[in-house]
Amino acid sequence: MLLTTYFFVFWARTSSADMLNMAGSLFAVSWYFDKKQQASGMDYAVFFMILALTSLCKGLVGAMVPLLAVFVDIVLQRSWRRHLRWPLLFAVIPALTVYLLPFWLSSHFGGEQYGESGLYLVYKENVLRYFKPFDHRGPLYTYFVFLPIYTLPWAFFLVPALLALRSRWTSLSLNVRWLIWSLLVIFLFFTVSGSRRSYYVLPLVPFAILLTAEWITAAPSLAWRQWLATVVLIVTYVILFLGMDVVPAWYYSQVGVEKFAVQLKREAAKQRPWPTWQVVMLDAETKLDFYLQLPPDTRHYSVIGERETLDASTITAAWPILNDKPKNTIFVTREQYVSALLPYFQHYFMFKLEQPTHFLWQKKAVINAPVAFIPIEKKS
Repeated sequence: MLLTTYFFVFWARTSSADMLNMAGSLFAVSWYFDKKQQASGMDYAVFFMILALTSLCKGLVGAMVPLLAVFVDIVLQRSWRRHLRWPLLFAVIPALTVYLLPFWLSSHFGGEQYGESGLYLVYKENVLRYFKPFDHRGPLYTYFVFLPIYTLPWAFFLVPALLALRSRWTSLSLNVRWLIWSLLVIFLFFTVSGSRRSYYVLPLVPFAILLTAEWITAAPSLAWRQWLATVVLIVTYVILFLGMDVVPAWYYSQVGVEKFAVQLKREAAKQRPWPTWQVVMLDAETKLDFYLQLPPDTRHYSVIGERETLDASTITAAWPILNDKPKNTIFVTREQYVSALLPYFQHYFMFKLEQPTHFLWQKKAVINAPVAFIPIEKKS
């Protein structure tokens, strides 16, 4: 079900620290449940080591989520005495050492240019942001809105699963009650924080999906739930596979930067060999450096502020090279800047890929499409 949850797949494809945070949190919780009956000192050490490494990915929330889930289980199971032992305390030491080591190394070997305290940033970005947020101040109802959204399409099953809790409570097992209480406690933990953003709800998604799955499979007599869930799973999987794997690959094979780079080299080679050209990047997509195989010393000009503010009257201030363009140089930029750049490239050939009409609905892709200005050399 997680693999057919849209935002889980979406954020997984971004390779962001948020997904590393979620993976580490789930790993820690699963490790606890696997070892909790007869936990040894090594088991505790591994658990805290997972928390330390996860916290290094995206802050202390990587430790708080599994700790809250474990706390709920200990309360429900009344297993304080089983775990509050000396091996537990000793197991914290290696994890704490691993967590603090990068900060110690940066302060001793970071060089004179490193002027910010890493541990202070941890305090600022975690503790201070939680109690006195300096940005990302979402409204109190943020997660009430985005938790259902982030569980789509399973939100259509999650809502009735939540509504059915009152009538089902007495028949629920202790493990299911742990799941419900963990979801509630972690949800409140995020909601109480003054700093709220939509994707902060990601660590809650697996708990919500597990609760939904339990409701779907809880009543074998109501076979329609399983049948409907199976249909949703298959349809969603096909849609996600087409939308995130097939269509993007097809799209970029038609108008992507890889095709642009191949054809630009071919076009430029009509005048002189590609290695003899110099290239200047005018806020072009950075991945073009890879596909064009540009050297590290290639000149790049970016935009300070919003790209929309750059026009014909301000473009030379941002990119002074336009006033004195070097010879044998190709300028690569975005479609968005073409109208402002045309007056500076009157003796250049503008090269770009034709945008297929069936893709024109992707306005953002069109304005960011790569464009190159190739100087027209006079034939002797």
